[in-house]
Amino acid sequence: PFVPATKLTSALAAQLQIPIKFEYANGVVG
Repeated sequence: PFVPATKLTSALAAQLQIPIKFEYANGVVG
């Protein structure tokens, strides 16, 4: 039960961090 929970957390964290980092990098670059 801990493995899928970690995978879900990682997936959510990745989806949340990817757009945030993308916007942040885009804001810094542009």
